[in-house]
Amino acid sequence: MPGGVATEAARQDPRLRGFGETQLQRQGLTLDTGAPVTGAISTGTAVAAGFGDGVVRFFRPDKPPTIVEAHGGAVLCLATEAASGAVLTGGDDGRFLRIFLDGTIEEIASFGTRWVDCVATASGSIACTSGRTAYVWCAGDSTPRTFEHPCTVGGLAFDAKARRLAVAH
Repeated sequence: MPGGVATEAARQDPRLRGFGETQLQRQGLTLDTGAPVTGAISTGTAVAAGFGDGVVRFFRPDKPPTIVEAHGGAVLCLATEAASGAVLTGGDDGRFLRIFLDGTIEEIASFGTRWVDCVATASGSIACTSGRTAYVWCAGDSTPRTFEHPCTVGGLAFDAKARRLAVAH
């Protein structure tokens, strides 16, 4: 049952036979989503999780998960945008998205068939990578600045004031 709560039979891992249920298992929520978790972050009062089927789920205390069908493939990366309370995501569908807790999706950029591998945000600036290129939007920019690298970018981070961008490749 995609997105539903797993049955007791589905919870039973044969490797754990003979062991009692842990406190975390008793208090936790077990979901059968049908897709692997690709990342998770906290944002305000929620936890956002990306999945291999392109779905982003927001988990908040005492509420059912908000399910957002965001990408046409796996969610590859997530970052919390503190200013808006939204989550930035990149996917293997080539889209760079801003997703709000109410499920609203705003497409920031689309790179066609090139994956969006990394996303980052700080102090009103946002960035993503696709292939060997890092794209940076400062507050108020409608078009990004681009930075080419010798090989595929594998990591991306701003300093606290978004004055410097670190790129691993």
